Amino acid sequence: RAAGQHAAVHRLGRVVCDSAGRSAMTEHFTSRVLKACVDLGVAPELDVALEITPADYVGRALAALATSPGSTGRDYHLVGDSRMPFLDAVAQLKRAGYRIEVVDRHEWWELLTADVEGRGSALRPVLDAVQRLIIEGEHALELDTTHARRRLDPLGIRCPALDESLLGALVARFRQEGFLPEPTLAST
Repeated sequence: RAAGQHAAVHRLGRVVCDSAGRSAMTEHFTSRVLKACVDLGVAPELDVALEITPADYVGRALAALATSPGSTGRDYHLVGDSRMPFLDAVAQLKRAGYRIEVVDRHEWWELLTADVEGRGSALRPVLDAVQRLIIEGEHALELDTTHARRRLDPLGIRCPALDESLLGALVARFRQEGFLPEPTLAST
């Protein structure tokens, strides 16, 4: 753009799954954190919010922006506007039948690092990021979705909310793929 070329920047949110649970990315940081909590049976007590942007929304949004006249020259943040408190996500995992205790984040870190040394955690490849984001409390950037919404809302393209339905579809997909084990408790 600085050289006078027509271009747009598209920044994606945490694209972990589609909105109906037909696909899920198990290698994503968010996926790995949820799996580690299930595997350990403990989750860190965090006052952070999860953001998940469904892949089908991203695909529709990118196609619409790429073919929309006058959409170049802007930055479009294709990020879900709704967030779910991390502890609400943990509560939903518990309702799905997983036995998870919430502990202090430093205690969780000690259990996690012992697990990495023992059987190996899903978080092993991203342990440095876990330490920065969860233990040291580094926060992700907040991205302004105004330009994307201004272009996409009139087309009826809206990002589905991260709610119990979307997280439930993600957890179900993780179980179908064998990424998460079958729950050990009956749903409550």
